[in-house]
Amino acid sequence: MSTVRGAYVDLDGARFLAHVDTDEALAPNTPVELRVGAIGEDDTGPLSSYIVTEASEVTTPGDAQ
Repeated sequence: MSTVRGAYVDLDGARFLAHVDTDEALAPNTPVELRVGAIGEDDTGPLSSYIVTEASEVTTPGDAQ
């Protein structure tokens, strides 16, 4: 299971400090995907936020058929 941590990632030409779901640091310019995931929990239960993961497949607009 990977760990959610804060790290800088590049997304569409901009660098962001984001929650990253990974076991190891991502190299600069690694393709990433945004999704919603658990980042921790408090007394009321799980806390969700946007997190990034390494992209499983790089696509560009117009590639979807």
